[in-house]
Amino acid sequence: MQLINAYIRLLRAIYEAFTHQLVLALFSVNLLLVSLSSVIYVHLEGWDFTDALYFSVITISTVGYGDMTPVTVGGKLFTSGYIFVGAGFFFLAVGAFAEDVIKYIREHR
Repeated sequence: MQLINAYIRLLRAIYEAFTHQLVLALFSVNLLLVSLSSVIYVHLEGWDFTDALYFSVITISTVGYGDMTPVTVGGKLFTSGYIFVGAGFFFLAVGAFAEDVIKYIREHR
């Protein structure tokens, strides 16, 4: 029963975190960045949208599996800038989300 209560508390914390304006704004910026970069990769690299979306997500999250890489000069230059801007916003969003979840859990023990 204690484990179930812990899961319920965690789910409530996640829900509460996504109701805060800063978290929503940062995740919205990330969604916009991923969407725009996907469209740019479709045009620069000639990838289909699914591949471009996949590459945008693994790049912004710094996972970088290495199974896809840009081959055009434009794609390489864009990716260099996208990593700096995108990773910064990605980690800001994850940090704000985690901070809200932890705060909720501490307040509702």
